[in-house]
Amino acid sequence: MPTPPGNPSSPRLHPGALIQLNRDVVGVIPHITLFQYNPETITRGFQVNMPGDGSNGLEERNRYTFPPTESYSFKLEIDATDDLEKGRALTERVGVSDRLAALERLVYSPKGILGDFADSFVSLFNGATDDIPSRQTVPIVLLALGRRRVLPVWISSMSVTETLHNAALMPIHAEVQLDFQVIQPHELRAKPYPDIVLAVAAYKLNALERDTLALAHLATVVSDLRDYV
Repeated sequence: MPTPPGNPSSPRLHPGALIQLNRDVVGVIPHITLFQYNPETITRGFQVNMPGDGSNGLEERNRYTFPPTESYSFKLEIDATDDLEKGRALTERVGVSDRLAALERLVYSPKGILGDFADSFVSLFNGATDDIPSRQTVPIVLLALGRRRVLPVWISSMSVTETLHNAALMPIHAEVQLDFQVIQPHELRAKPYPDIVLAVAAYKLNALERDTLALAHLATVVSDLRDYV
């Protein structure tokens, strides 16, 4: 949402986004889905990977094979009110179905928008003989929560709740629950495809940001302790 012209001191709102990294013959073609509204609540989880049961003593339990498994979870609100007020023809016909379709595509192994459309169109007239899915690469998605938090993730689950509909029973308001697992570099042991290089770089930059903030907080604590000495 842009800064209101009457209030120049208001901070500019940066919308979150989901960026699917699609491999193509020309490289990586990103499929970007912007959040209509940023989530009000974001839940983060850390599943600590404990090697063994500690039977060999505390020293053994302090050896972590990999970093904790990190997860994100939040709910997106999707509403057609603004587009209906603007007279957007597509919204008048299908409500928010186009926005939902863009999100739903993120959980499928893609060939790109045009490639997927061509396959769906051809299969419509070829009968059920070609409906056996082929093994494809699970797409990497960059979860962008502002400019300072960009993480490579896999979407582990998605659920859609349609709460309002138009006369044609097309949704005009919906809630989408999304759950993500952060991809760690050791899970991307493959050829250095551009999408993998981008995912690893995003992970490392986020780790650097976390360490920098933790160091800055330590400096603040040391400064505050001087008041008690």
